[in-house]
This record gives sequence, C-alpha cells and structure tokens, in this order.
Amino acid sequence: MLNRTLPALLLVLLASGASAQEEAPPAPKPASKRVEIPKIDPIRTGNSTLGAAWLLCRRNDPALDYPMAAGLSGTAFRAVICSNGCGCREGREMEPLIPALARACGMKYDRCTERTTPVDLVHSKIRASIDAGNPVLVLDGTGDGEQAICVGYDDGAKAFLYQTAGNTSGAYRSVPYANWDASWFYVEFLTPESRPLSRQQAATEAIIDAIGHANRVPVRGG
Repeated sequence: MLNRTLPALLLVLLASGASAQEEAPPAPKPASKRVEIPKIDPIRTGNSTLGAAWLLCRRNDPALDYPMAAGLSGTAFRAVICSNGCGCREGREMEPLIPALARACGMKYDRCTERTTPVDLVHSKIRASIDAGNPVLVLDGTGDGEQAICVGYDDGAKAFLYQTAGNTSGAYRSVPYANWDASWFYVEFLTPESRPLSRQQAATEAIIDAIGHANRVPVRGG
C-alpha cells in the first residue's frame, strides 16, 4: 500500500511547491531617489558664466572673491560685448576660461556637449557628481539660455534641481528630465582635486594667457 501512495504524495508535494512559487508576491520596487545639495547661493546677475563658476570654485577655495575670480580666469582682460549691450558674445568669450579658473582653484575640469556626448551618459555623470556632493554647471538646461547650476535630481518627479541667477524664492528650481534633454547645450564638471595654486602663480599665468589672447581673433557671433 505504501509503495502505491508514495508517488501520489510526491506529486502533491511538488504541485504545492510549484503553486507556492507562482503565488509569491512580487519584489518591492526601489524607492524613488532624490538627492539635493543644500545651501548653493543664487548666481549673481551680470556675467552668469563667471558667477556660476565662481560659486563652484569657492567650494575648494573659500577665500576666492569675485574680482579675483575675474582676474584668475582672464575675464577681466577679455570681456567684449555685442551691439546694444548684448552679453552673448561676452559669454562665448568667457566659457573657455573656466578651465583656467578651475585649475587655479585646485579643481579638476571636465566638459560634455550635446554634440559629442549621449544624453544618457550625461545623466549618469550628473547623478554621480551630485551623489558625490559636487554641483554641476549647465548651459541652457533650463530652457532660458542662461548658465545655471544643477544641484540635485528627483527621480519621483523625473526632474533635475537647479539654482539660477537672481533666484530670490529661497527654493531650487525644478526642470523635468524631458525638458532638460531638449534644451541642454553643454555641461561642465568642477571637482575638488588639490590645493589651490598660490595667488601669485595663478595671477601670473592669467596675465601671460591674457597677453597671448590679445593677438587672437575674437570669437565670432552675437
């Protein structure tokens, strides 16, 4: 009798196990991630490119004031404007100077553009920088054509968090990922790497570069 019932019992047990596996509850979804770097000041109005870079460089060089940033970057020696007070050409002249300011302040510099870097890779690099506590410079990710600082991201809202020029609301601005993907132009990463250069060394390099720049053809456009 035992020999006859044993196969039947095994089949029942196997069927019960399979049923239990099929009815197991699904694994919980990971919580939406939100990361925000606090206490990033609004970008000062005027030259938003220099203003944004200055704020980031101060994180590794707290003694850096705005006039010194203008000198070390070479902005003080290169500023040009278009007709009728337009500042777009000034911005184009300023943007290549950010690596010089970053080096003077002991910051590692990296840059991605919408023409050379897939947007998914840029998302990953921004998130990694924010996770490490380092804000990111972005041109036109907000859709208004201005330099801004990406200070966080919110996966639940599917948005990047921004600090912008003249922001008096006390809260960061939120820009949906989809809007950002359609408007960003370039992204710059300034990461603390070493001690800042001495002011004398940095100023000397800026002056030498400015003398060389005087013999170059200005950036077209504007």
